Amino acid sequence: MLVGDAASLVDPFSGEGIANAMVSGKLAAEHALAAVREGAATRSTQSHYERAIWAAMGTELDTSYRMQRLARHGWLLRFVLERAARSPRVRDALIAIATDPARAKDLVSPMFYAKLLLA
Repeated sequence: MLVGDAASLVDPFSGEGIANAMVSGKLAAEHALAAVREGAATRSTQSHYERAIWAAMGTELDTSYRMQRLARHGWLLRFVLERAARSPRVRDALIAIATDPARAKDLVSPMFYAKLLLA
């Protein structure tokens, strides 16, 4: 089982990885212990670990990846940040995206940017 940087669990947007390494290390230890108790390390053990990793941090990593993609387009990032500087509604929308992983899909929605034009 891979953990932390070896498992590519570095946050794509911020570059941070210590917290993800600690979570993945804990999950790996739990799954290794379960495999030892069962008397066998199998592909099933590995897939349970992978699902646990995704459940623990997948949506956060997905949000960070979407934010990283936005940051690659300087003109678009400037547009969003300029709107956020002038509009509390836009600031609130960005905060919602950063704190609610379910809202991350907004970053790739043309409708989200159309609403920013009107804000």
